[in-house]
Amino acid sequence: MSRIDAELGALIGSRLCHDLISPIGAIANGVELIMLADSVPSTEMHLVSESVEDANARLRLFRIAFGMASAEQNIAPDDLRAIFGYMNPRARHRVEWHGDAAIPRPAARLALLLIFCMESALPRGGRITAGFQGAGFRAVCEDDPLVAYDSALWDRVLTGDGDPREVTPAQVHFPLAGALAAEAGLRVEVDRTDGGLAVSF
Repeated sequence: MSRIDAELGALIGSRLCHDLISPIGAIANGVELIMLADSVPSTEMHLVSESVEDANARLRLFRIAFGMASAEQNIAPDDLRAIFGYMNPRARHRVEWHGDAAIPRPAARLALLLIFCMESALPRGGRITAGFQGAGFRAVCEDDPLVAYDSALWDRVLTGDGDPREVTPAQVHFPLAGALAAEAGLRVEVDRTDGGLAVSF
């Protein structure tokens, strides 16, 4: 993956997320008004409300992970906790974010892509604990006997092979994470144990 391809992809990601956030926000406002006007909100409206919140949280997450990332921009850890807080109750993968320091957006982008890689290793779901300590990032999944480690995919992360032509859309975070880590001169480490997986840089 060339630098131009990566930047174009990030611009496309930013554009899509930017254009979709506004209408989803408008839907959320409309649902809220309907529920306020209804003394006994229906089960269906609760379902719509939860789905809109989930879509909004996913867009915010994807905007960080797949959008443009300026080194001058920081991500507040409370923002990430809020995003995962919306998603966790309804998602197969529960992500617990730790740490209180602001995170440079490029580092946050790589961290989220690696979390997506870990989620791919947990096809039936699981709990991931992640966060920064100083400049270092670490994400851990423990006590899960169903960890599915695909060495061909993880090799793209470890070697920096950013060629996306041999992966599916559901696996695009693997070559993208590898390319971003290689460009930043960062070494990604993956530790496997029986029922556990840890990723750090």
